[in-house]
Amino acid sequence: MASCTSFLSLPFQSRQGRALDRTTAPLPDGAVAMFSFGARLYIIKGRSFNNADLAVTVRWGDETVYLAFADGIDTRGGDIRLDLPPGIYDLVKVDPFGGVVQKNVVVKDGAQLIPRSGQPFVQIVYAIPAGILSTEELEDFIVPLNVQADWSVTDPLSAAYIQNKPNFITNDDLNLILATTIGPIINEAVEEQLTPVVASVAGAVEAAEDAAAAANAAAGTVTDQVRGALYFTRWIAG
Repeated sequence: MASCTSFLSLPFQSRQGRALDRTTAPLPDGAVAMFSFGARLYIIKGRSFNNADLAVTVRWGDETVYLAFADGIDTRGGDIRLDLPPGIYDLVKVDPFGGVVQKNVVVKDGAQLIPRSGQPFVQIVYAIPAGILSTEELEDFIVPLNVQADWSVTDPLSAAYIQNKPNFITNDDLNLILATTIGPIINEAVEEQLTPVVASVAGAVEAAEDAAAAANAAAGTVTDQVRGALYFTRWIAG
């Protein structure tokens, strides 16, 4: 994904035309910005959007889909910056398994998004002016979004990942096995066992045909003899 703003530019709020994706949503008490990657809602200084491109600047080597549904944003993709106005903030970063508070963050050209250790996904980031809330009050913001387990997820770091899944094959796998492995074996076995049966049946049919031919011949002979006897009887009788 290409960068949506320049790292050296002013925050995106000063640019014209960015209100086209505006949505309406309240900010949590005390916060001046919220980046909800899991819910796809971004609010900065009273302006809210449903398009992440208007709230973050991403510098990656190639295009990648960086939103992972309820898991949030995957920070393993590259350098991600939150397009915050200059200032000093306390940041609350929420991930699928918890969160962390980062205090007195000085922002000049956006804040680099660094997740909690061992957690690549970030669901929500709250930005609160530094010092107006205590650490305990900031920690109250750490409420992870629910992530639905998904059988198809293969990333073990995702909250949707299902552990200890039994081995299974898909319909495509089964069709491939039937076509390339089991199918030929079955065909060979059927042919091997069916061939003598077919030969036996063919022999029985041939024998039956011969017997029928013999019966027909015998029946013809008997008919001729009966007809001869009948003629002889009539001749005797005069």
